[in-house]
Amino acid sequence: MKFKLAQLRFRRKFGVELEFTQSSTDRNKLCTAIRSVGEPAYIDGFVHNHNNEEWCCKTDSSCGYEAASRVFSTPQELKKAGEAIDAIRTAGAKVNNRCGFHVHIELDDFNESKLGKLAAWWVKIEGMIINSVPTARKANNYCIPLTQYFRPDTAYSAEQVLREARSHGRYMTLNLANWYDRKTIEFRIAEGTDDSATVKNWVRFLLWFIEKTKKLDMPENINWLFPDEMFETFGLTGYSPSQDTFYVFSCGVAEMRHWILNRISKYARHHDDKNLAKHFIREQYS
Repeated sequence: MKFKLAQLRFRRKFGVELEFTQSSTDRNKLCTAIRSVGEPAYIDGFVHNHNNEEWCCKTDSSCGYEAASRVFSTPQELKKAGEAIDAIRTAGAKVNNRCGFHVHIELDDFNESKLGKLAAWWVKIEGMIINSVPTARKANNYCIPLTQYFRPDTAYSAEQVLREARSHGRYMTLNLANWYDRKTIEFRIAEGTDDSATVKNWVRFLLWFIEKTKKLDMPENINWLFPDEMFETFGLTGYSPSQDTFYVFSCGVAEMRHWILNRISKYARHHDDKNLAKHFIREQYS
């Protein structure tokens, strides 16, 4: 029997985009709120920008306004992102079902084979991810599940997964279009939010997923994992029978794990998934 500390260490570049309703805020209010916590920000019209050194507060035709963050790369900077989001909420900005929250993450250390493998594992956990978001995001034209384009119980190569995942455009739960020119990918499934804990823990989960995926082999098929299988595969159970290892979670990982379990227990469509998430929560505090 072994004991292992489960912690997330990263210096991978990432950025967030948060959408807000037109009736609740404007670009000036967003910019002022962000600057109030010492974060740089500027105002622009609708524009596709990247590698921001400042937050960009701009218009968005789908909802009203958007705050696109500067590039972050450390846990300390993720905390600063949370402070900016708290300031935006305090200034009165609100979200509704038309708003989304997107995360861009740099994968400059990946090649096409590794990217295809990551996409394959994303499809395998997509069911659990969809279980953890509100109903309005489960069937949304701006974050379409990749799963529907793959056949269950079928072996795919990394190249086949990558080709299929790229062929359906940008508005998928996982958007790979920008990797070829910017070396970044975009996760689009999360609902609009003004909650800093949601932003921090979603980013933590995605970074955890990426780092774990690098160490995994290509999956044998694209079938969805059940929540217990997903937590076992990605080292988020308290005990791993296959490795005979107990995991001691760092504060950040424990918070992220508890956060996503709570979301599954709240938003999952099936009672079995809800009950399994609640079992993991009870186990964590027993």
